[in-house]
Amino acid sequence: LGTTTPGALRAKKLLEDHGFEVVAFHQNGTGGIAMEDMILEEVFQGVLDLNLHEIGDSFVQGLHGAIREGRLESAGSIGLPQVIAPGSINYTVQGSPDSLSEDMRGRKCFNYNPHLTLVRLLPDELTEVGKEVAQKLNKAKGPVKIFIPLRGFSFPDREGLSLWEPRGNQAFIDTLKENIDNSIPVIELDAHINDPDFIDPVIEEFIVMIQRQKTVS
Repeated sequence: LGTTTPGALRAKKLLEDHGFEVVAFHQNGTGGIAMEDMILEEVFQGVLDLNLHEIGDSFVQGLHGAIREGRLESAGSIGLPQVIAPGSINYTVQGSPDSLSEDMRGRKCFNYNPHLTLVRLLPDELTEVGKEVAQKLNKAKGPVKIFIPLRGFSFPDREGLSLWEPRGNQAFIDTLKENIDNSIPVIELDAHINDPDFIDPVIEEFIVMIQRQKTVS
């Protein structure tokens, strides 16, 4: 839905400037699974996963949450370098405002268009999401680094906007850090996911990881 597109486009340009060919996938319930399938064809040098929306959406039966097992696991299963960020993981995509359940209506909402509403996940739900992400990444056979944008995970999740709710984000962060393997660094940056101050160091580290993997192999 474009909520991390500015950051993704900057990441794509930076990688292309360094000579990489970039294949992008939309996290819309089918894009993530298509990416996982293509990863297993072993055509990639590394995976930059900036948007985990499908995983969060799957916890509340959102429109983009009908994902099969394996999301966020393919790269790890074949040892590819991975850089992960929790883009858009903290909301669910629901239908039109008048179709929302009573529970969803009582939450922070962003009216994306007349037919779709982005609804904030609750802190206890994000706690469970954090556990799930950690469990998946702990299986990885290759290098993994997680970058956390402390000033928001998507464009409506920014101070002053409709999905900004730091307590829920912190619940996810704390649970992830508690459950992630000690060998996987979690790097917190005081920036929004779409900001250059977040994307630039993420890409710098991603390139280093790919180059290091080439040397090892």
